[in-house]
Amino acid sequence: MNATPRHLATVGETAAWIRVMGDVSRRLAAVRGPSEDIFLGMGLRLRDAQNTARDLVVLANSLNSRLAEPEFRAAIASLDEAVAVVEVLDSRKDGRRGVLTTLDARATAIRASLTSLDRVLRRIKVVGMNARIEAAQMTDGAGFDVFTQQVLDLVSHGQTVVAGAQADIGRLGAAVSGALASQSVFEANHRRQLSAVAANLGTSVARMRAREAQAQVVLDDLPTLLERARAAI
Repeated sequence: MNATPRHLATVGETAAWIRVMGDVSRRLAAVRGPSEDIFLGMGLRLRDAQNTARDLVVLANSLNSRLAEPEFRAAIASLDEAVAVVEVLDSRKDGRRGVLTTLDARATAIRASLTSLDRVLRRIKVVGMNARIEAAQMTDGAGFDVFTQQVLDLVSHGQTVVAGAQADIGRLGAAVSGALASQSVFEANHRRQLSAVAANLGTSVARMRAREAQAQVVLDDLPTLLERARAAI
């Protein structure tokens, strides 16, 4: 039986569809290999992301525990103690200056007393010399002359002692003045250095406490956020 035109058309369409399907099959076969590699890579990356999220949760919990350990808290407290030590050192310098100032005041007072004593001895010497002159004019003034000579000898000895004491006090005053001058220079430098150290320590402590507070907030939220991220993956 001969085929009708409609039958021939159907066979032609079928052949065309077969060619199209073959072409599509070949294209799908060409894409299948790379697609499988892409999906496999995505799966591996998702697995790595889940493992990383789990590790981050563990690290966050570990770091949170570390911040709460007594050793870490003690390290923070030790910085406060260091600031206190700097403040004590700064206050003690005033005590050293007070000792030197007191010593200088006492040396000045002793110097004034020695000057007054020297003036008294000079007056006694003048009186003794006048008495000796008057004794020489007396007919029987030998005994009085001996007495006045002894007074003059005592005055001379006293003047020698006073002069030596004045020299010692002068040297002490010079030493104290030098010490005070050196102390002033030291205090100026010391004050600047201590102020800088105290400021740096105070700033460091404040920054560390601020960073600790920020880290604590982040660490408190991090486990929940990571768990959500891991669950979403």
